Amino acid sequence: MKSKFFSDSYLYLYFSLAAIFLNFLFKDYVSNKNMVIVLIFFIIFFGLPHGALDTLLAKKNNLYNNFLSFIKFNFIYVLIAIITFLLWFFFPVLSLFTFLLISIFHFSEDWKNKINFLQRVTLAASLISLTVFFHREEVTLIFFSLTKTNQVIYLSIFFYYMNYVIIPMLLLILFYNIKNNKIVMNIITIALTAFLLNPLIYFLCYFCFFHSIKNFKESKKFLFPKNNSLHKKVIFINLLLTLILSIIIFKIFLTGTIEDKLLKITFIGLASLTVPHMLLKAFISYKNK
Repeated sequence: MKSKFFSDSYLYLYFSLAAIFLNFLFKDYVSNKNMVIVLIFFIIFFGLPHGALDTLLAKKNNLYNNFLSFIKFNFIYVLIAIITFLLWFFFPVLSLFTFLLISIFHFSEDWKNKINFLQRVTLAASLISLTVFFHREEVTLIFFSLTKTNQVIYLSIFFYYMNYVIIPMLLLILFYNIKNNKIVMNIITIALTAFLLNPLIYFLCYFCFFHSIKNFKESKKFLFPKNNSLHKKVIFINLLLTLILSIIIFKIFLTGTIEDKLLKITFIGLASLTVPHMLLKAFISYKNK
């Protein structure tokens, strides 16, 4: 029997404490460029695999059953990703805001069947609002790097003042779920990392060490109950294609400083992959009702 001390919530806490410790030791020696490189490394090798099984997830749920429908599914999936990518350049602020809202609803699924809808959406919203509350200037600079418009100041203001609702609700959720160790631990970990860590490292901790690990384990358990090696081949192929596409976009389509390019390829690329991934999971959930 697997120890509860190695569950998703505990791993999230352990990795977050390690990040806080390393950040305390090396924050004066790590440049913004190197920090973004670290972020990309972890998102590629820890974050992206949790969506790399989408093709098999679709097959498992009978969304395609022959070669032609397989091609159709992948065409639609990639088309949604490309449209999301292109829209970001035509409507950057609206795309960023939409992506953040989509992320809130997507991340709220991490607590599905553990707390009610309002509680988990509040918890997911705090993932964005709390880091803005503690590091508003840094988050605004990140938003600006992604959009190249000063209009993002309104986004940071929106999420900053959202905390006047989110924080009291978080305290109520904490009180209401005081006997649920995992929920209490998640709230404490989110609040602690939001306060102590740079927004990029804070995002890395949650996305890579909780959301991605949790979703990948659930997908793997559903798709490969006998623990065969097929998932490793699928992940490798998806990661290879993602890396090739990222290099092409980085070299041809993106402009600005190295830091700007790296941030864009990380977050705009992540948005482009998250939208079809989230729509697929929502469609499967609706289909199976």
